[in-house]
Amino acid sequence: MRPFQSFATLALAFAAATPAVANDSTASFATGGLVLTRTDAIAMKSEDLSVSADAIHVAYVFRNTSDKPVTTTVAFPVPDVTALPYIDISIPNDDPANPLGFETRVEGKPVAMELDQKATLDGRNVTPLLSGLGVPLAPQDEEAGDALDALPRAKQDELIAAGLAEPGDQEAADSRERNLRALWSWSGTYHWEQTFEPGRDLHVEHRYTPSVGSSVATVLEMEADYPDEVKEMRERYCVDDAFMRAVKKRGAEWRKRYPD
Repeated sequence: MRPFQSFATLALAFAAATPAVANDSTASFATGGLVLTRTDAIAMKSEDLSVSADAIHVAYVFRNTSDKPVTTTVAFPVPDVTALPYIDISIPNDDPANPLGFETRVEGKPVAMELDQKATLDGRNVTPLLSGLGVPLAPQDEEAGDALDALPRAKQDELIAAGLAEPGDQEAADSRERNLRALWSWSGTYHWEQTFEPGRDLHVEHRYTPSVGSSVATVLEMEADYPDEVKEMRERYCVDDAFMRAVKKRGAEWRKRYPD
């Protein structure tokens, strides 16, 4: 049994899929938003994690080791969402405030959570800047793009210069309709108030859909042209012969279906 600790993020990356998970933490509010804290009164007895390309599910059992009830804010940070205009990233949920379809149950019952949101660029907090301009924080939200395009051109130029946005293309850059794209990252921490009764187990479950990407091709299919790169990739990711055969078979099926 270990004390309830500040959250840690585990990122699993392989080929096109990049699911990620994060642990619960106690938290408090201070100037600047949610602050993760520590307590020795709540212990994590177990953590059961299930990771797939379709769903992330984590089940915890916590226990209040003190002799008094403990009511605290419990927080769960979810992986960042970044609008990458040149990479095909799938956002599984249309709700910009819950892009990963995150949900929590305590003792099997749904919990109503609040969301602390933040926008960052290269580690810098740009939330106040975007909020002050009336731009939604979720970069994948169509309303964010609409809000950027509605800004005065001078403000658009400032955001472009700061690396927060870019025109859709050169033609758009020179026109009145610039079709700006957001380039910042969104992070969110779901939180709720929870009472831990003394000497009792509490079961908490989280579930969400990971954001995965895709590509039109893979270098693994081009071993004849890129032998060194394929060898390095196979060694780094422990790619066996069976996986290689499956990749080549899928590529052949795709080219047969889409010959152009």
